[in-house]
Amino acid sequence: MGIILHVSVNFYQKYANTKSEDVIAGLSFLLILYKFNAFLITAISIILGIVLFKGKVEAKYLEENENKKKENLLIALTVSGIVFLLLILFGLFQKGPLGELTLSMTKVGSIAFGNGMTIMPFLQQEAVTNHRWLTLKEFADGIALSQITPGPILITATFIGYKVAGLAGSALATAGIFYPSFFYTLIMTEVYDRIKHNRFVMPALKGLLSAFTGMLFFVALSIGKVSLTGKENFIWAVASFIAVRYFKWSVLKIFVLGLLTAATILLAKSVFLKAL
Repeated sequence: MGIILHVSVNFYQKYANTKSEDVIAGLSFLLILYKFNAFLITAISIILGIVLFKGKVEAKYLEENENKKKENLLIALTVSGIVFLLLILFGLFQKGPLGELTLSMTKVGSIAFGNGMTIMPFLQQEAVTNHRWLTLKEFADGIALSQITPGPILITATFIGYKVAGLAGSALATAGIFYPSFFYTLIMTEVYDRIKHNRFVMPALKGLLSAFTGMLFFVALSIGKVSLTGKENFIWAVASFIAVRYFKWSVLKIFVLGLLTAATILLAKSVFLKAL
């Protein structure tokens, strides 16, 4: 909870610096609070970004350099594109939980960029609200567990997949959420320099990041409801927030310390009870 709040504040300071950005962030928070579809909120924020920020962001066009195009890149894009399409088709036509799981995680992975924190609102809505694969408490546990693994947040999909459909579910959920990023990286190596200063792309990104800010605060609020259930939990949340924000502790260090402390307390209680 403390770490998610820290990330949310960082997003607000970085991506909500104007009244227009504040409006988009606030609107996104309210829409997702009232169970509006997170993917639709994303689309609305892109449109609002173009409308509100067009002309306020530097526009720059870079001429296409045909010499950069390499045959091996084209082959890689073709093969990886086919795999991406197969994932989507499997999700669409495979009946049952495996198909739903694959399509759901591929959708979430398709809008992931920046760091994994940006997908938390989408992951929560898919796993907890739409499909009810997890309770909010289980989702919070999955987010916490993912912090001590490579690819934190995204790897939560593996946890979700295993709970829904065992090993096959965990494998498909992991592929679904990670593969789009791999595919986009191949594309972006070729085209990003030509579009990153486009007068439509930059305003759209500003709107999108402002929306993520509002939705992240919603995730923090949701997880707080199930996590802050006692005085000791509030102490841990505040201490974690201070440690990561002001003392620059790593997330892994905080979680390992939390696990060791909890294990020590449980062991001490067990020894004390046996002594009685």
